[in-house]
Amino acid sequence: TKSAEEILKLSKLHVGARLMLARMSTKSEASLDKAIKLIEEVTKAGPVRSAASPRELIEGYSTLGNTLLKRSRASAAEKAFSEALKLDPQAHSALIGTGELFYRSGRFSEALARFQGARNIDNKNIPANIGQAKALISLERPKEAKGLLLRCASTGESPAIRYWIGRAEESIGDREAAEKAYRKAVTDGAGTSDVILPYIALAKLIAADGQEDEARKLLIEASK
Repeated sequence: TKSAEEILKLSKLHVGARLMLARMSTKSEASLDKAIKLIEEVTKAGPVRSAASPRELIEGYSTLGNTLLKRSRASAAEKAFSEALKLDPQAHSALIGTGELFYRSGRFSEALARFQGARNIDNKNIPANIGQAKALISLERPKEAKGLLLRCASTGESPAIRYWIGRAEESIGDREAAEKAYRKAVTDGAGTSDVILPYIALAKLIAADGQEDEARKLLIEASK
């Protein structure tokens, strides 16, 4: 971050430094507004935009869309993603971001198409695979989602993959397999924020089986 700030002091129109600072700022909820301001200096008409390459503009719009989505500004986020995709219909981050936006809006078929587009570019990309799988689950196609996630898990594990395998198993009706997947996600993601959703899903699952004390213990663990 320091080096990017130093570059900006020396070169006030430097696009790459702005985008680097913006990406760093998106990691904290408190600095999202700072990130948006930095990116809009790149995407809005002006001397900084004039200095940007097409690739930097695509990155700027994609990052802006994802940042606005974190702020729950769906319409503005969709517009930013659309601008990125106008410049490059295969802009990977924008395809995933649009898929996530459509998924959150309940537009599952449209979400599926965007996530599939991202997977066509990189079929090992975890967010694209998870996005396609969760759209499939919402479209009541959990067996397809499970197959996709298991193939993804065979090339690289992640707590998020195991969590969504659990969601697919639960939708199929295999509660035992779902519990196993959630527990694996909790173990694999120990010490990270990746365990929050698996903990909650696991607690709900075992509470429904009458293990309410165990469910409460899990929720306490998740909050630590």
